[in-house]
Amino acid sequence: MFNSERMVKGCFMCMGYKGYVNTTTFFKSNISRPHMFLIHVVIHALAWGT
Repeated sequence: MFNSERMVKGCFMCMGYKGYVNTTTFFKSNISRPHMFLIHVVIHALAWGT
């Protein structure tokens, strides 16, 4: 679990996330514009059918 948490935090920071990364909630509004659509697609792909 720890390795995947570090990977997610690292990915968000590489995408220019401007929020606090040590929380369990990430906000799309804190991500740089070019990556916002990518996050939107991933969230909807993972949430499909639930």
